[in-house]
Amino acid sequence: MNTTNDTVERIANVSPAEESKEPRTGGPPKGFRAMTPDKHRKICSLGGKASHARGTAHEFTHEQASAAGKKGGATVSRDRAHMAEIGRKGARTRTERARARREREAFEADASAKGGTP
Repeated sequence: MNTTNDTVERIANVSPAEESKEPRTGGPPKGFRAMTPDKHRKICSLGGKASHARGTAHEFTHEQASAAGKKGGATVSRDRAHMAEIGRKGARTRTERARARREREAFEADASAKGGTP
């Protein structure tokens, strides 16, 4: 019977040369694209466990993660159109939430004035 530990051990022993393949174009979806998200997640989890088992997993330090976040933020913020869209989306969300809050408060006040509960 194939257990999770057997699978992790088998993945841990795969060489980097065996992992690399040429990208496939056209045709029906294969591999991860053909899988359900749940099955994809389970396989990826096994891969992470295997990389830790063979000692090749990279774990970011706080400083590395901070530097990566700053680098990504700087890259994204160069696209002014994208940043403007983010700002518009945030403003719409804030307006919608404020409107919903005012409507809820008005409904609760009206129900309370009538002596009932909403």
